[in-house]
Amino acid sequence: MPKIINFNKIICTIKKFGGVNCQMPQNDFFGEIIKNPQVGEGLVMVTVYKKHLEMCKELELVKEDSGNLVLTKQGLEYYDTIKLSENGKKIIDAKTNELKEKLIKIIINKSGFIKKQTEEGVIDIHINNGETKFVISKSESQKISKKFRSLLEDLELITFKNNEYKISEKIATEFSKTRTRPQSAKELRDILKLQEENGEKSEEEAVKYEKRRLKDLGVKQDITDRVKRISEINTREGYDIVSFNGLGSLKYDRFIEVKSTTGSYPIFYWSENERLVAEKLGDEYFLYIYVNFGKTDQRLITPIKNPYHEIVDEKHGSVHEITTWRVKWDGKI
Repeated sequence: MPKIINFNKIICTIKKFGGVNCQMPQNDFFGEIIKNPQVGEGLVMVTVYKKHLEMCKELELVKEDSGNLVLTKQGLEYYDTIKLSENGKKIIDAKTNELKEKLIKIIINKSGFIKKQTEEGVIDIHINNGETKFVISKSESQKISKKFRSLLEDLELITFKNNEYKISEKIATEFSKTRTRPQSAKELRDILKLQEENGEKSEEEAVKYEKRRLKDLGVKQDITDRVKRISEINTREGYDIVSFNGLGSLKYDRFIEVKSTTGSYPIFYWSENERLVAEKLGDEYFLYIYVNFGKTDQRLITPIKNPYHEIVDEKHGSVHEITTWRVKWDGKI
Protein backbone atom coordinates (compact mmCIF):
# COMPACT_ATOMS: atom_id res chain seq x y z
CA MET A 1 0.00 0.00 0.00
CA PRO A 2 1.23 3.54 -0.74
CA LYS A 3 3.52 5.36 1.63
CA ILE A 4 5.59 8.49 1.32
CA ILE A 5 8.46 6.45 -0.10
CA ASN A 6 6.26 5.28 -3.00
CA PHE A 7 5.32 8.85 -3.90
CA ASN A 8 8.98 9.90 -3.63
CA LYS A 9 10.08 7.10 -5.94
CA ILE A 10 7.43 7.91 -8.55
CA ILE A 11 8.25 11.62 -8.58
CA CYS A 12 12.04 11.06 -8.62
CA THR A 13 11.83 8.47 -11.40
CA ILE A 14 9.90 10.79 -13.70
CA LYS A 15 12.22 13.69 -12.86
CA LYS A 16 15.34 11.63 -13.48
CA PHE A 17 14.30 10.08 -16.78
CA GLY A 18 11.86 12.72 -18.01
CA GLY A 19 14.34 15.18 -19.46
CA VAL A 20 13.95 18.94 -19.35
CA ASN A 21 10.17 18.70 -19.72
CA CYS A 22 9.88 16.15 -16.89
CA GLN A 23 7.83 13.78 -19.01
CA MET A 24 8.48 10.07 -19.38
CA PRO A 25 6.83 7.42 -21.59
CA GLN A 26 4.50 5.40 -19.36
CA ASN A 27 5.85 2.04 -20.53
CA ASP A 28 9.43 3.11 -19.76
CA PHE A 29 8.30 4.34 -16.36
CA PHE A 30 6.97 0.98 -15.17
CA GLY A 31 10.09 -0.79 -16.43
CA GLU A 32 12.29 1.59 -14.48
CA ILE A 33 10.28 1.95 -11.26
CA ILE A 34 10.48 -1.74 -10.34
CA LYS A 35 14.27 -1.70 -10.51
CA ASN A 36 16.39 -1.19 -7.41
CA PRO A 37 13.78 -1.83 -4.68
CA GLN A 38 14.10 0.48 -1.67
CA VAL A 39 13.85 -0.70 1.91
CA GLY A 40 10.36 0.09 3.18
CA GLU A 41 8.53 0.57 -0.11
CA GLY A 42 6.73 -2.78 0.04
CA LEU A 43 5.85 -4.88 -3.02
CA VAL A 44 7.66 -3.74 -6.15
CA MET A 45 5.36 -4.82 -8.95
CA VAL A 46 3.92 -3.05 -11.99
CA THR A 47 0.35 -3.77 -10.85
CA VAL A 48 1.05 -2.26 -7.43
CA TYR A 49 2.73 0.85 -8.80
CA LYS A 50 -0.16 1.40 -11.20
CA LYS A 51 -2.33 1.93 -8.09
CA HIS A 52 0.26 4.24 -6.54
CA LEU A 53 0.45 6.21 -9.78
CA GLU A 54 -3.33 6.67 -9.84
CA MET A 55 -3.16 8.28 -6.40
CA CYS A 56 -0.43 10.63 -7.65
CA LYS A 57 -2.75 11.61 -10.48
CA GLU A 58 -5.66 12.15 -8.09
CA LEU A 59 -3.48 14.44 -5.99
CA GLU A 60 -2.37 16.24 -9.18
CA LEU A 61 1.31 15.49 -8.68
CA VAL A 62 1.46 13.72 -12.04
CA LYS A 63 -0.65 13.96 -15.17
CA GLU A 64 -0.84 11.84 -18.32
CA ASP A 65 -0.33 13.38 -21.74
CA SER A 66 -0.24 11.35 -24.98
CA GLY A 67 1.10 8.23 -23.27
CA ASN A 68 3.64 10.20 -21.25
CA LEU A 69 3.72 10.79 -17.50
CA VAL A 70 4.39 14.46 -16.74
CA LEU A 71 5.22 16.13 -13.43
CA THR A 72 2.82 18.96 -12.69
CA LYS A 73 3.87 22.23 -11.08
CA GLN A 74 2.73 20.75 -7.77
CA GLY A 75 4.72 17.59 -8.50
CA LEU A 76 7.85 19.65 -9.07
CA GLU A 77 7.28 21.52 -5.81
CA TYR A 78 6.95 18.18 -4.05
CA TYR A 79 10.20 17.00 -5.69
CA ASP A 80 12.01 20.08 -4.38
CA THR A 81 10.88 19.18 -0.85
CA ILE A 82 12.47 15.70 -0.94
CA LYS A 83 15.69 15.75 1.09
CA LEU A 84 19.10 15.76 -0.60
CA SER A 85 22.02 13.59 0.46
CA GLU A 86 25.53 14.98 0.91
CA ASN A 87 26.41 14.01 -2.67
CA GLY A 88 23.40 15.91 -4.02
CA LYS A 89 21.10 12.94 -4.71
CA LYS A 90 17.49 12.76 -3.54
CA ILE A 91 16.94 10.47 -0.55
CA ILE A 92 13.86 8.53 -1.59
CA ASP A 93 13.27 6.89 1.78
CA ALA A 94 13.59 10.16 3.76
CA LYS A 95 10.43 11.05 5.67
CA THR A 96 11.10 14.57 6.90
CA ASN A 97 8.55 16.76 8.69
CA GLU A 98 8.75 19.25 5.83
CA LEU A 99 7.92 16.53 3.30
CA LYS A 100 5.07 15.17 5.42
CA GLU A 101 3.56 18.63 5.84
CA LYS A 102 3.85 19.26 2.10
CA LEU A 103 1.96 16.08 1.25
CA ILE A 104 -0.63 16.73 3.99
CA LYS A 105 -1.27 20.20 2.58
CA ILE A 106 -1.71 18.77 -0.91
CA ILE A 107 -4.18 16.16 0.38
CA ILE A 108 -6.22 18.73 2.31
CA ASN A 109 -6.27 21.28 -0.51
CA LYS A 110 -7.42 18.68 -3.06
CA SER A 111 -11.12 19.34 -2.62
CA GLY A 112 -13.16 16.24 -1.91
CA PHE A 113 -10.23 13.83 -1.93
CA ILE A 114 -10.57 12.75 1.70
CA LYS A 115 -14.35 12.49 1.52
CA LYS A 116 -14.07 10.36 -1.58
CA GLN A 117 -11.70 7.93 0.15
CA THR A 118 -13.62 7.84 3.46
CA GLU A 119 -17.20 7.99 2.22
CA GLU A 120 -18.71 5.63 4.80
CA GLY A 121 -16.38 6.00 7.78
CA VAL A 122 -18.01 7.69 10.79
CA ILE A 123 -15.88 9.75 13.21
CA ASP A 124 -16.82 9.94 16.87
CA ILE A 125 -16.05 13.27 18.55
CA HIS A 126 -14.89 12.89 22.17
CA ILE A 127 -14.33 15.91 24.41
CA ASN A 128 -12.31 15.18 27.53
CA ASN A 129 -10.81 17.79 29.87
CA GLY A 130 -11.46 20.46 27.28
CA GLU A 131 -9.60 18.59 24.53
CA THR A 132 -11.44 17.41 21.44
CA LYS A 133 -10.43 14.03 20.04
CA PHE A 134 -11.62 12.50 16.79
CA VAL A 135 -11.68 8.71 16.72
CA ILE A 136 -12.93 5.99 14.43
CA SER A 137 -13.39 2.36 15.45
CA LYS A 138 -11.41 -0.44 13.86
CA SER A 139 -14.55 -1.73 12.15
CA GLU A 140 -15.38 1.74 10.79
CA SER A 141 -11.81 2.14 9.60
CA GLN A 142 -12.34 -0.79 7.25
CA LYS A 143 -14.70 1.45 5.30
CA ILE A 144 -11.81 3.75 4.45
CA SER A 145 -10.03 2.94 1.22
CA LYS A 146 -7.26 0.51 2.21
CA LYS A 147 -4.62 2.17 0.07
CA PHE A 148 -5.55 5.57 1.44
CA ARG A 149 -5.56 4.39 5.07
CA SER A 150 -1.99 3.18 4.64
CA LEU A 151 -0.92 6.64 3.45
CA LEU A 152 -2.78 8.35 6.32
CA GLU A 153 -0.97 6.11 8.80
CA ASP A 154 2.40 6.88 7.25
CA LEU A 155 1.63 10.60 7.50
CA GLU A 156 0.49 10.10 11.12
CA LEU A 157 -2.89 11.54 10.24
CA ILE A 158 -4.45 8.45 11.76
CA THR A 159 -2.85 6.43 14.57
CA PHE A 160 -4.08 3.08 15.86
CA LYS A 161 -4.29 2.54 19.63
CA ASN A 162 -6.63 0.70 22.02
CA ASN A 163 -8.55 -0.88 19.14
CA GLU A 164 -9.50 2.44 17.57
CA TYR A 165 -7.99 4.99 15.20
CA LYS A 166 -7.37 8.54 16.37
CA ILE A 167 -7.88 11.02 13.55
CA SER A 168 -5.66 14.11 13.37
CA GLU A 169 -7.36 17.49 13.72
CA LYS A 170 -5.73 18.38 10.40
CA ILE A 171 -8.18 16.20 8.47
CA ALA A 172 -11.00 15.44 10.93
CA THR A 173 -13.28 18.11 9.51
CA GLU A 174 -12.82 16.67 6.01
CA PHE A 175 -14.54 13.39 6.85
CA SER A 176 -18.08 13.05 5.56
CA LYS A 177 -19.83 11.91 8.73
CA THR A 178 -19.32 12.74 12.39
CA ARG A 179 -21.04 11.64 15.56
CA THR A 180 -20.73 13.50 18.85
CA ARG A 181 -20.68 11.57 22.12
CA PRO A 182 -23.38 12.66 24.60
CA GLN A 183 -22.19 15.36 26.99
CA SER A 184 -23.46 16.07 30.49
CA ALA A 185 -24.08 19.56 31.90
CA LYS A 186 -21.10 19.12 34.26
CA GLU A 187 -18.79 18.14 31.38
CA LEU A 188 -19.89 21.23 29.48
CA ARG A 189 -19.28 23.47 32.52
CA ASP A 190 -15.82 21.95 33.00
CA ILE A 191 -14.98 22.52 29.32
CA LEU A 192 -16.16 26.13 29.36
CA LYS A 193 -14.23 26.78 32.58
CA LEU A 194 -11.02 25.31 31.11
CA GLN A 195 -11.48 27.29 27.88
CA GLU A 196 -11.90 30.50 29.87
CA GLU A 197 -8.81 29.75 31.97
CA ASN A 198 -6.73 28.88 28.92
CA GLY A 199 -7.97 32.00 27.15
CA GLU A 200 -6.72 34.22 29.96
CA LYS A 201 -3.45 32.33 30.35
CA SER A 202 -2.70 32.42 26.61
CA GLU A 203 -3.30 36.17 26.54
CA GLU A 204 -0.88 36.58 29.46
CA GLU A 205 1.66 34.45 27.59
CA ALA A 206 1.22 36.61 24.50
CA VAL A 207 1.82 39.80 26.51
CA LYS A 208 5.09 38.31 27.84
CA TYR A 209 6.05 37.27 24.30
CA GLU A 210 5.38 40.80 23.01
CA LYS A 211 7.46 42.44 25.69
CA ARG A 212 10.38 40.07 24.95
CA ARG A 213 10.03 40.69 21.21
CA LEU A 214 10.09 44.46 21.62
CA LYS A 215 13.00 44.32 24.10
CA ASP A 216 15.01 42.24 21.58
CA LEU A 217 14.33 44.95 18.99
CA GLY A 218 15.82 47.54 21.35
CA VAL A 219 12.54 49.20 22.35
CA LYS A 220 12.77 51.07 25.66
CA GLN A 221 11.01 49.68 28.73
CA ASP A 222 8.65 52.65 29.08
CA ILE A 223 7.15 51.57 25.73
CA THR A 224 7.14 47.82 26.39
CA ASP A 225 5.38 48.46 29.72
CA ARG A 226 2.44 49.85 27.74
CA VAL A 227 1.72 46.46 26.11
CA LYS A 228 -1.48 45.26 27.74
CA ARG A 229 -4.56 43.06 27.56
CA ILE A 230 -7.36 45.26 26.31
CA SER A 231 -9.76 42.31 26.75
CA GLU A 232 -9.70 42.94 30.50
CA ILE A 233 -11.39 46.29 29.85
CA ASN A 234 -13.52 45.57 26.76
CA THR A 235 -14.17 42.17 25.20
CA ARG A 236 -15.83 43.70 22.13
CA GLU A 237 -12.82 45.45 20.60
CA GLY A 238 -12.21 42.52 18.24
CA TYR A 239 -8.70 41.90 19.59
CA ASP A 240 -7.18 41.02 22.98
CA ILE A 241 -3.85 42.89 23.18
CA VAL A 242 -2.51 46.27 22.10
CA SER A 243 1.18 46.50 21.28
CA PHE A 244 3.75 48.11 18.98
CA ASN A 245 5.37 46.88 15.78
CA GLY A 246 8.84 48.00 16.78
CA LEU A 247 11.28 50.91 17.04
CA GLY A 248 9.74 54.27 16.27
CA SER A 249 6.23 53.21 17.29
CA LEU A 250 4.85 55.65 19.86
CA LYS A 251 1.20 54.81 19.40
CA TYR A 252 -0.40 51.39 19.31
CA ASP A 253 0.00 49.86 15.86
CA ARG A 254 -0.15 46.09 16.55
CA PHE A 255 -3.55 44.73 17.58
CA ILE A 256 -3.44 41.08 18.58
CA GLU A 257 -6.18 38.49 18.81
CA VAL A 258 -4.99 35.45 20.81
CA LYS A 259 -6.25 31.92 20.18
CA SER A 260 -5.23 28.73 21.96
CA THR A 261 -5.98 25.05 21.58
CA THR A 262 -4.95 22.00 23.56
CA GLY A 263 -4.69 20.17 20.25
CA SER A 264 -1.63 20.03 18.03
CA TYR A 265 -3.15 21.81 15.03
CA PRO A 266 -4.29 25.46 14.79
CA ILE A 267 -8.09 25.18 14.60
CA PHE A 268 -9.94 28.10 16.18
CA TYR A 269 -13.18 30.07 16.20
CA TRP A 270 -13.13 33.53 14.65
CA SER A 271 -16.11 35.72 15.48
CA GLU A 272 -17.80 38.00 12.97
CA ASN A 273 -16.68 41.04 15.00
CA GLU A 274 -13.04 39.84 15.03
CA ARG A 275 -13.16 39.23 11.28
CA LEU A 276 -14.57 42.71 10.55
CA VAL A 277 -11.99 44.41 12.79
CA ALA A 278 -9.21 42.37 11.14
CA GLU A 279 -10.40 43.53 7.72
CA LYS A 280 -10.46 47.17 8.87
CA LEU A 281 -7.03 47.14 10.54
CA GLY A 282 -5.26 45.16 7.80
CA ASP A 283 -1.50 44.87 8.38
CA GLU A 284 -1.82 46.17 11.95
CA TYR A 285 -3.95 43.17 13.00
CA PHE A 286 -2.28 39.90 14.06
CA LEU A 287 -3.45 36.45 15.10
CA TYR A 288 -1.32 34.74 17.75
CA ILE A 289 -2.20 31.05 18.00
CA TYR A 290 -0.91 28.66 20.66
CA VAL A 291 -1.09 24.91 20.04
CA ASN A 292 -0.75 22.15 22.66
CA PHE A 293 -1.55 24.86 25.17
CA GLY A 294 -0.83 23.90 28.76
CA LYS A 295 1.28 20.92 27.71
CA THR A 296 5.04 20.40 27.71
CA ASP A 297 5.18 20.93 23.93
CA GLN A 298 3.13 24.14 24.00
CA ARG A 299 4.21 26.58 21.31
CA LEU A 300 3.19 29.75 19.54
CA ILE A 301 2.99 29.27 15.79
CA THR A 302 4.31 32.00 13.52
CA PRO A 303 2.07 35.06 14.13
CA ILE A 304 -0.33 35.70 11.25
CA LYS A 305 -0.15 39.27 9.96
CA ASN A 306 -3.32 40.60 8.30
CA PRO A 307 -5.25 37.34 8.80
CA TYR A 308 -8.28 38.65 6.90
CA HIS A 309 -6.15 38.82 3.77
CA GLU A 310 -4.45 35.47 4.47
CA ILE A 311 -7.64 33.56 5.32
CA VAL A 312 -10.35 35.28 3.26
CA ASP A 313 -8.47 36.60 0.24
CA GLU A 314 -5.60 34.13 -0.10
CA LYS A 315 -7.64 31.22 1.35
CA HIS A 316 -4.71 29.89 3.42
CA GLY A 317 -6.91 27.63 5.50
CA SER A 318 -10.31 25.99 5.38
CA VAL A 319 -13.28 27.87 6.81
CA HIS A 320 -16.48 26.30 8.12
CA GLU A 321 -19.15 28.89 8.81
CA ILE A 322 -21.29 28.34 11.92
CA THR A 323 -24.65 30.10 11.99
CA THR A 324 -26.45 31.22 15.15
CA TRP A 325 -29.99 32.62 15.06
CA ARG A 326 -31.17 35.43 17.38
CA VAL A 327 -34.90 34.94 17.67
CA LYS A 328 -37.52 37.30 19.11
CA TRP A 329 -40.65 35.24 19.74
CA ASP A 330 -43.87 36.93 18.53
CA GLY A 331 -46.14 33.93 18.89
CA LYS A 332 -48.60 33.10 21.65
CA ILE A 333 -47.28 33.65 25.18
